[in-house]
Amino acid sequence: RKRYENPDKLSKQFRSTLENEIRHLAASNKDLNVTASSYDTPEDASSQMYHILRNTFEKVLPEKLFNSHLDADAHNSFAAVRRRFYVGNEVLLEALDNHVGENTYLGNHNTPFCIFGESGSGKSALLSNWIFRHKERRPNDSIFFHFTGCDSASTSLRNLLIRLTTWCNTEQADDVAIRTTQELCERLPTSLNDAAQKLSKSNPKGRLIVVLDALNQLENEHFSWLQQQAVHKLHWLPLVFNEKIAVICSTLPGSCHDALVARSCQAISTYPLSQEDAMNFAKTIMQRASKTLSEVQLKRIALSKQCGNPLFLTLLLEELIAFGDYNKLDKKLNELTACQCIPDLLGSILTRLEDSFSHIQGKNRIKTIFQLIGVSREGVLEAELKKACSVREEDSSFSFDFDVDNVVVENTSSDVKIDKRVQEHEILYQPPTTPAPTTPTTT
Repeated sequence: RKRYENPDKLSKQFRSTLENEIRHLAASNKDLNVTASSYDTPEDASSQMYHILRNTFEKVLPEKLFNSHLDADAHNSFAAVRRRFYVGNEVLLEALDNHVGENTYLGNHNTPFCIFGESGSGKSALLSNWIFRHKERRPNDSIFFHFTGCDSASTSLRNLLIRLTTWCNTEQADDVAIRTTQELCERLPTSLNDAAQKLSKSNPKGRLIVVLDALNQLENEHFSWLQQQAVHKLHWLPLVFNEKIAVICSTLPGSCHDALVARSCQAISTYPLSQEDAMNFAKTIMQRASKTLSEVQLKRIALSKQCGNPLFLTLLLEELIAFGDYNKLDKKLNELTACQCIPDLLGSILTRLEDSFSHIQGKNRIKTIFQLIGVSREGVLEAELKKACSVREEDSSFSFDFDVDNVVVENTSSDVKIDKRVQEHEILYQPPTTPAPTTPTTT
């Protein structure tokens, strides 16, 4: 091949000057270990630069950090947290077992199996516990899982496709990383089928299981090459899968839900906790915190319709645990059970947190905290929060040890994920100007 020549004279001169400078640098500073080479086409140059950078990163970055094509740690941690305590619904667990069972496949017309349910109804917990249980029962199966929202990268379609394609063939990880999102999408059916065939040869009884949690939390990017363009229309997800592949996904009501319903996918829906389950859940959580509630208080919680939602119940119990005045516990419980939805409950919790700053003449501190979290990429250190909120480092009387981990707040425009690493949304909390509690607002 001929050496690439840029038709633009000025660009050609710049390239020649740059190459000469690099060769001079390599010759005069041999300890820098600079290697100078040319290229035939711009594509060759791009490939060379990629491999040079990759080799450099492999040398200077920790192996665990660099070899993280699957980003498995974040997803494993997310699942592990949701397995700590689970009020299991055996009917839903058995429905998942049946879908993956040998007699439920429909040949080449095997479509995704869906879990529908409102925010906080336990979809992620159900999948986390089922995955763990299935691994123990069917060790021959190979399971890929993606919990959208477990970290900042997981909400990107490209990240999901890279993880899934790499899982299908880890030997092609380098090739996968440099492919475009369109190429990854177009090659996905082939990648899955190839992985299924490979598994069949080594383990005839094994199946590939792909679990995609919270599809609605994927960024709804628009691609001109994608049918209907929007990611939430799910045209990037193959319509059918072969008999060796089972796909399970979950979503809230919305575009993703409608797209799956239009495919006539099999589906199950989560439903509220029974009063008995709610009481057992409350007893266990309180006991783990070395706290107790009276039978009357437990019944009041169990009879509250909102406490049938596992997330609502968890937030309520954590707030009771954090509440320090036993003599006012009944009043506090009445206040919390009067909240009609998760945003109302969060408003009450955040109001209490705002009041906790009063001893340091704090004002609008929760608003400041949420603004800092909202604009940060990877979260905010406690020391940074203390500084922003005028809390001295040596002041041990105040702690930021509150947790609204993986809370989804629904509003009219979007679903906003609040956790210690809030991404993609600026979340602002407006402190109350009247005694009545207010709810978080989002922009």
